[in-house]
Amino acid sequence: MSLPTAIIIGQSGRLVWLPFLFLLGLAVNSVAAEEVRALWVVRHDITTSERVDSVVEHAVNAGINTLFVQVRGRGDAYYHSEFVSEGEQVESGFDPLAACLSRAHDASIEVHAWMNVYLTWYPNRPASQTHLLARHP
Repeated sequence: MSLPTAIIIGQSGRLVWLPFLFLLGLAVNSVAAEEVRALWVVRHDITTSERVDSVVEHAVNAGINTLFVQVRGRGDAYYHSEFVSEGEQVESGFDPLAACLSRAHDASIEVHAWMNVYLTWYPNRPASQTHLLARHP
C-alpha cells in the first residue's frame, strides 16, 4: 500500500512530491486541543483516602477531565516531603497527592498540582513544633 502524496511545483519549475501525511500532520496540529473541564480541589478535601475517593467520584460524575489539586497551603505539604511537615488533618502515613494521582489517572483524569507559595501560617495561632515556621522562624 502506498501513501497518498501531494504534488507541488518547486521554484525551479520541477515537480516535488511531499508525503500527504506530513501535510495532514501540520493541519492536525493546528486543531484545538481537547476541551479542559477542570475542578479546583483545595487541600482540606484530600486529607483522607475517603475524601480523595469522593473528589474523584464527583469529578467523574460531573464530566471533569482535569483536577487542579492544592498540595501546599500554609507552609505544609499534602504529599510526602522530607523538608516540610504534612498538612493538618492528613491521616498518618497517607500521601494525598499520590492518592489523587493514582485514583484520577485510573479514571482518565489529569492532575495538576498547585500551591500557595507566600502563605506560611495563620497569624493568630502558633504553628506545631514540626512546622517549617517553628523550625526556621
